Amino acid sequence: MRCENCGAPLLKSTKICPYCKQLNDKYEEKPLKKLTEAIFEDKNTTDTLENKDTLIKKIVSLILCFTLGYFGAHKFFEGKIGMGILYIFTCGFFGIGVIIDSIMYIFSIISIVANKEN
Repeated sequence: MRCENCGAPLLKSTKICPYCKQLNDKYEEKPLKKLTEAIFEDKNTTDTLENKDTLIKKIVSLILCFTLGYFGAHKFFEGKIGMGILYIFTCGFFGIGVIIDSIMYIFSIISIVANKEN
């Protein structure tokens, strides 16, 4: 493929000709870029940022729950200080609270990702 203005050789992924700075009419975006943009594509950008922040917080909470759940680290991370202290003294409600919290985090992460796909 060649530039229509100066005739320089171009790739399909070249948006602007490096020689004459003319816009390439036959420009095609790379498939990976299209995919990454489609994951967080929403009409409202503030919703996208909130969903992304929520997803990151849920993933961090899940990791904390798996690693330090018996000490309530995930509850402290969420800002639930009282529940965190209760988890410390009861070893995560004797392990049952940690298991339930882990399941809840997994399902909330799945629902956030499913809402992005729709």
